[in-house]
Amino acid sequence: MRRTHLLFLLIALSIVPGLVAADIIGSPDLDVTLEEDSVVPGEETDLAVTITNSGDLREGSNTNQRLNDRVTTARGLTVTVDDGDAPVNIQSTTRVVGTLPEGTTSVRYSMTVEEDAEPGTYTIPVETAYKFTHIIEEGIDGGEEITIRRTEDYDLTLEIEEDARLEVVDVASQARVGSTGTVAVTVENAGTETASDATLRLESRNAELSFGGATTASRSVGEWEPGERRTVEYRVLADRSAGPQPYAFDATATYEDSDGRTQTSETRTIAVTPQPEQTFAVESVESAVAVGDTGTVEVTMRNEGPVPVTDASVELASKTPALTFSGSQSTSRFAGSWEPGETRTLEYDVTATDDADTRTYALDATVSYQDPEGDTETAPSQSLGVRPEPEQSFDIEGVTSTLRVGGEGTIEGRIVNTGEADVRNAVVVFETDKRNVTPLETEAPVGDLAAGETATFSLPVEISESGESGPKQYSMAVRYRNSDGDLRTSDTIDVNADVGPDERKFGLAVDGATTAPGSGTTLEVTVTNNGDERFTDISANMFADSPISVTDDEAFIGALDPGESETVRFSVGASGGALAKNYPVSVDFQYDEPDGDTKLSQTYRLAVSVEEAEGGGPPLLLVGVLVLAVVVGGAVLYRRYG
Repeated sequence: MRRTHLLFLLIALSIVPGLVAADIIGSPDLDVTLEEDSVVPGEETDLAVTITNSGDLREGSNTNQRLNDRVTTARGLTVTVDDGDAPVNIQSTTRVVGTLPEGTTSVRYSMTVEEDAEPGTYTIPVETAYKFTHIIEEGIDGGEEITIRRTEDYDLTLEIEEDARLEVVDVASQARVGSTGTVAVTVENAGTETASDATLRLESRNAELSFGGATTASRSVGEWEPGERRTVEYRVLADRSAGPQPYAFDATATYEDSDGRTQTSETRTIAVTPQPEQTFAVESVESAVAVGDTGTVEVTMRNEGPVPVTDASVELASKTPALTFSGSQSTSRFAGSWEPGETRTLEYDVTATDDADTRTYALDATVSYQDPEGDTETAPSQSLGVRPEPEQSFDIEGVTSTLRVGGEGTIEGRIVNTGEADVRNAVVVFETDKRNVTPLETEAPVGDLAAGETATFSLPVEISESGESGPKQYSMAVRYRNSDGDLRTSDTIDVNADVGPDERKFGLAVDGATTAPGSGTTLEVTVTNNGDERFTDISANMFADSPISVTDDEAFIGALDPGESETVRFSVGASGGALAKNYPVSVDFQYDEPDGDTKLSQTYRLAVSVEEAEGGGPPLLLVGVLVLAVVVGGAVLYRRYG
C-alpha cells in the first residue's frame, strides 16, 4: 500500500510541480576512462579502467548529508570490459567494484596485445551496472524511498602504436658453475618499427651469476629491422655457490625510433641455466708402497663432465711429510685431452718414510685443464686415501742345526715372507764376526717369494775346536728386490741354533809321522775307545791327497771296551816333489755298537811331516810324531752294512 501511495505522490508531483515536494532526489553520475590508452604489439600489460562518480543531487537535505550521499551513491557496481574489435585479449572481463560514492576508483584487467597487431585506434566497449536510491521521502509515515537499477555503456579508445619490440627467441648457455662461460641470447625485433643504434642490456637478478663481478652488461646491436634476429654473447661467471638451475636475467633494448627519439623497450625476463660444475671423480686407487720404502700409487679418475677438456694434468698433493714424492709434497702427471665419461690411470712414485704408519693418509687430486672456450680452469680437488703397507718383513722358522764343536754342520730353516708385498730374487744372508764360527757359504738364494710364501734354505757352517756347545744365536737378513725392481735388505732376523759337543768316539795317538821326499814311513796309530760302551768289528780306513800317498790304507780291530786302546799301522809315503812341511791324512772308523747298529765315525785328520835330510844326503827316516789333528765337520755320520 505504501508503494502505491508513493507512486501516486510521484505522479502528482510530476503533474503539479511544487504541490508536494520530496525531500531528497538524486542519482550517481558516472564517467569511465582508460588510465593508459596506448600500447604496443605483443605487450602484456594491465588495462586500467577509471570510474569517476560526480553525483547528481537535484533536491537535497539541508540537515541530513547522509541522505544526500545516499542518493548519489552507486551500489553493487560492476564493470564489464569487452575487447570489441581490438586485437587484444582481456582476462576476467567483469569486475565487482561494490559501493562507489562520489569520487574515483579504478579496476585493472590483464591484457595481452597480439604480436601481429596493426598499429591504429580501436574501441574498447565498457558496461557499468549498478543500483541507486533515486528518491527519499522524509516525514510521511517514517519515510519512503525508490531504488532504481541502471546499466550504462561506454566506448573507450585504445591506440596501438608502432614500436621496436624485444622478443627473446633463444638462450644458449655455456656457463658452468665455478667458471666463466658464454651465454648467447638470440633476440628478434618483433615490433613494427626499425630500431637504430640499438643496445641490448642484460641484468642479473642474482649475485651468484655476474658479468665478471658486475651485475649488468650491454652489447651494441646497431640497426635493427622489424623481424630481424640478432644473437648477442655475454661472458657470465657462475660462482661455485650457484647451482645448475635457472637464474633470472632482465633483457632491455635501448634504441632510437624513426623520429630520432631515444626509446626503451619493454623489459623481458630470460632464464640462464648454468651447466653443472666441471668435475673429475676418483674411481680407484691402487697402492704398492711399504713403510720405509718407495713404491707406486695408481690413481684412476673419470671426467664427470659436462664438457671435454684439453691439456689436462692431475696434481697429487700429500698433506703429511710421512708421504712424499721424491721429497716434495706434490707432483703432477699429464693427462691430455679428456672426454666426458672417459677415465685416465696415472702412476705416481711415492715414498713412505720410516715415520709413516700403516694407516690411510689423505691426498688431494686436482685437475687443471683448458675448457672448449680456451679458458684455463681448475676443477675442485678430490680426496683419496693411500695406506702404506707394513714395512717388508720376513721370519725364519723351523730352524734345525747339525753344528758341533770341532766340525762342519748346517743351519737349515724356512724363510717366510710375512710382508704384504711379493718380493723377487730373495737371498738369505748369514754373516758373523764370531771367531770360532766360519760360514762356509754366506748366502742361500731362495728365489721369488709371494706374500705369505715360504721357502727352505740351508747354510753350511764350521765350528772350531775352541767353540762351545749349547744354544747359540745367530743373525741373518734377507736381500731382495721389491715390486719396482729396487734392491732392498730386510732388518736383521735373530735365529737360535744348537751347537753339539765334540763327539769324537775314538782318541788317536800317532807314532812315525815323519818322512822325507821320495820316502815312506809306517804310521802307527793308537786307537782308544772314548765312549762308554763296547765297540766291535772296528775297520779303520786312511786316505790322503798328493803328494802324500797311503799304500796300506786299512786296518782292523776286533773289539774295544770303554777306555781300551789298540795300535794299528798304515804305510804312508811322500813323493819326490813333496815340500818340507806338514800334510794332512784322514782316517775314519766303521764299527758296530752293542745293539748291532753299524756306525761310521767322523773323519779324523792327522798330520804327516815331510822334512829335508841333513847335509843334502839321502832322505832321513820318518822321525817324530804329530798327534791328533783338529776335528772338523758336523754330526756323526752313520753307515750300516748291507
